[in-house]
Amino acid sequence: MAVIETSVSICDQANIDVVLPETRQHKIGVLVKRPIANACWKNLSDQRGIYRGYAEPYTKRFAEMGLHLSELGYAETPPSSWAEIALRFILSIPGVNCALIGTTNPQNAVANLAAAGLGPLPPETVEKIRTCFSQAQAHSGEDWPGLT
Repeated sequence: MAVIETSVSICDQANIDVVLPETRQHKIGVLVKRPIANACWKNLSDQRGIYRGYAEPYTKRFAEMGLHLSELGYAETPPSSWAEIALRFILSIPGVNCALIGTTNPQNAVANLAAAGLGPLPPETVEKIRTCFSQAQAHSGEDWPGLT
């Protein structure tokens, strides 16, 4: 089996409809990079060093989506709930075989493993996130290509 690496996140959904149908058809494994979208729910000033630049397009898209935890059935706190939702969203997408998450914080690694252990999000939650993305993209008047 061949394996490809692609970017997919709550703020970068282009490859869900473009790349993943092809990989499923040809039985190609998919490793997803940046599945938690560079913590796009954080304020950019909270991002360290070079990560601020990586996070900026994700943060902008996330803000334009106007998505709130309460709309997905979560309490507005703790903010770490977004990391759980983002990871479980990716793991809910057919054709995603692995999510590559980098962290320098062991507690974040443990939290990510726990989130993945919860399994996929309910289909209606995935659909809500996808709808918010599509509406925000349409409202922006721009095409939102995959981020690198």
